[in-house]
Amino acid sequence: MIKISNNFYYIQNSIMGNNSYILINKNFCFIVDPSWNTDKLISFIESENLILKGIILTHLHYDHVGDTKKLLYNFDNVKIIVSTLGKEIVKNTSNRIFINDKDFKNNNFIYVEDEEVIENGLIKFLQTPGHSQCSMCIIFENRILTGDHIFVDEIGRTDLEYSNPKEMGISIKKFKNYVDENKIHDVYPGHNEFGTMKIILEKNKYLK
Repeated sequence: MIKISNNFYYIQNSIMGNNSYILINKNFCFIVDPSWNTDKLISFIESENLILKGIILTHLHYDHVGDTKKLLYNFDNVKIIVSTLGKEIVKNTSNRIFINDKDFKNNNFIYVEDEEVIENGLIKFLQTPGHSQCSMCIIFENRILTGDHIFVDEIGRTDLEYSNPKEMGISIKKFKNYVDENKIHDVYPGHNEFGTMKIILEKNKYLK
């Protein structure tokens, strides 16, 4: 695990460059997009004597859901936190995006609204559909975790199942307005490198 601050860590896998993040609030923690980093995430949580409270999924593509089931087997009373726009995907047993498995029960899921907050305001959610209809960003300690919505020099694909180019355009404007109004400094995508908003505004043509 790589430490960004006392309450914020990340790890990247070598399969698709997926970033998984750990958000810490006292002795509780949340994992964002567990991907295929689960063994190392489990080791870190146990070594730090943390209690895993929830798994936050920025969207429901398989490379971000990863080994969610493995985490549920290793820790008790863990909730899976998904955008309200993802209910259809979770409940659609024929979809090819989410893991269709009898071990995922509906009572594992908490669905969050746009700009909803948890942990006494420490974690906030921003719905940003486009790459997937359930894509959302997470705001934590003046940082924004963007999943596959915004990368340093790119945006997420919009030619996949549940993607929508028109919604992506609306969500990009929403993202820009939010980070500007709230003076968000750092951006942490779901893949590859992260950077400051200043760098991203310089490199990413879709945000100009």
